[in-house]
Amino acid sequence: MVKIIKALVKKISKGRVSLVNVTEDQLKKRAEIKEIEEILLNSENQIECPLIHHFAHESYGRELHIPKGTLLVGAINRYATLNVLAKGDISVFTEDGLKRVKAPYVVVSKAGTKRAGYAHEDCVWVTAHATTETDTDQLLKDITVEDYSGMDFLTQKHFDEIEKIKAKEAGLCQQ
Repeated sequence: MVKIIKALVKKISKGRVSLVNVTEDQLKKRAEIKEIEEILLNSENQIECPLIHHFAHESYGRELHIPKGTLLVGAINRYATLNVLAKGDISVFTEDGLKRVKAPYVVVSKAGTKRAGYAHEDCVWVTAHATTETDTDQLLKDITVEDYSGMDFLTQKHFDEIEKIKAKEAGLCQQ
């Protein structure tokens, strides 16, 4: 484990890793969201939410239209993402808990965010991404990950271990 953490510390110092500190409670909520997703994927009552793609200079916007009464689960964001609820009223469940929001609403979600939502009204949810890519299939691969193994994130246990390594290397603690 120490080798893995040292490798991550090296990547961090070079700016190649966006880390998210994850608590045990947040890990439990992630599992709950995954369970909701599994139920939805096995449901016969799936619906398509219309998605409109927008492109501008080195940027990409995803405009998702969510019908009233829809329960949905999104992908895992690879990076921090700008989110705008342009229309509607929706309850959103993330690893940070449940929150009901009404348009207009703007939030930046951290890297590694996956959310479940329930639309109380018809909603329009927009995300904005910095990119020069215009192929929507490639974009989805670039801005999301399949599962958390595709993310570099640390739990508090890892952060504690990093502090021990730093202290040891600084000669502040005994072996």
